[in-house]
Amino acid sequence: MSTHEISECLFISENTVEWHRKNLMVKFGAKNATDLVIKALSKGYLSIPLK
Repeated sequence: MSTHEISECLFISENTVEWHRKNLMVKFGAKNATDLVIKALSKGYLSIPLK
């Protein structure tokens, strides 16, 4: 989802979404948002739903 879409779903500002994303990237040692998702998947924090 885009920053805008996330902010609308959670009723928070886009800046807050970016702040949280940036903090997660630091904690996971990710270089960008794609790397963050890959690392979260590999550690089991995210899963891909299969239909």
